[in-house]
Amino acid sequence: MWVKILEENLKWLDNWEEQMIHKKISNQEFLTQSTADGLRVTINSTIQLSKYLLEECKFKYVLTFKMNQDRLEVNIKNMFIIWTHFPV
Repeated sequence: MWVKILEENLKWLDNWEEQMIHKKISNQEFLTQSTADGLRVTINSTIQLSKYLLEECKFKYVLTFKMNQDRLEVNIKNMFIIWTHFPV
C-alpha cells in the first residue's frame, strides 16, 4: 500500500513537471530542477530500500522517517575539508 502511494507521488511530480514543460504553468509554479531531481531520488530510494528490507531481509516493518543521509553528508564534508587543506 505505501509503495503505491510513493509511486503515485512520483507520477504526480512527473505530471506537474510536464505542465511546466508544456507552458501550462510558469517555472515559478514548479520546483527548481535540483529539488525535483532530489525528490525523485529520495522517493525512489525509499521505495527500493524499504522493499529490500521487507522482502529480502524479512523486516516486519520499516520506519522510513528514520532514513536520512545526514551522516553521509557529514563524511563528505569532512573529506572535502581534509582534501582542501592537504591536497594530493
